[in-house]
Amino acid sequence: MDSIELGARLQRGEDLHTEFKAWPVHADDLAASIVAFANTDSGQLRLFQSSAS
Repeated sequence: MDSIELGARLQRGEDLHTEFKAWPVHADDLAASIVAFANTDSGQLRLFQSSAS
């Protein structure tokens, strides 16, 4: 994925195939997202480091 595609995906926001998580993320929350994608027709999970202290 190049920076243009990433920017477009960020602007579209979350949907059936895209979910954003702020790092650090709880293992149970991450596992639930992975299982949900596995039970549909796949997806992309993006992890971002939170800028909040």
